[in-house]
Amino acid sequence: MIQEHVIDGPPLFLYLAYQAPHWPVQNPAGSEMRNMNMGKQRRKWCGLVSHLDDNIGRVFSALESKGMSENLLFLALSDNGGDIRTGASNYPYRGDKMTPWEGGTKTPMFISSYSKNIIPEHLRGSVNNGLGHVTDLFTTLISVGGGDASPNKSGPIDGYNLWDSWMSSSSSSSPRKEMVYNIDQ
Repeated sequence: MIQEHVIDGPPLFLYLAYQAPHWPVQNPAGSEMRNMNMGKQRRKWCGLVSHLDDNIGRVFSALESKGMSENLLFLALSDNGGDIRTGASNYPYRGDKMTPWEGGTKTPMFISSYSKNIIPEHLRGSVNNGLGHVTDLFTTLISVGGGDASPNKSGPIDGYNLWDSWMSSSSSSSPRKEMVYNIDQ
């Protein structure tokens, strides 16, 4: 897909939903070798992460060889905390996957771009601890791509545009002030 993309054509939106790291923990041969300094269960889990990292590196290499890396916005995130029964760690948070605690619901996300027009130099390496939710990604990416995410005849889009808060100098800026965290029945 990357090699066939016409650079002067429409932008490429590439969504990669890797299943790893995930249960069942089934590693490709040799993926655990980089992690020999830890226990077997954790080593197997980290082998999945190493394999994922290798494959994201292959995608970046393809984008660079095609000349597409200078106008790239890359986001990486998870949908939930790790399952500690399979070797994941959510330290320092309590809980894990399928629990209402932060260990099960709070995950890091990072954004990256080589372009100073996308992420200014003074923000590189910065941290934003503002509140966000996966439902905000659609609205944010529409905005970054130049689209209009304002309410229309179908109604409003669930989600806030987080781009301005991500690009601010405030480490806790966010238009999102609350979200439903758990519903007891």
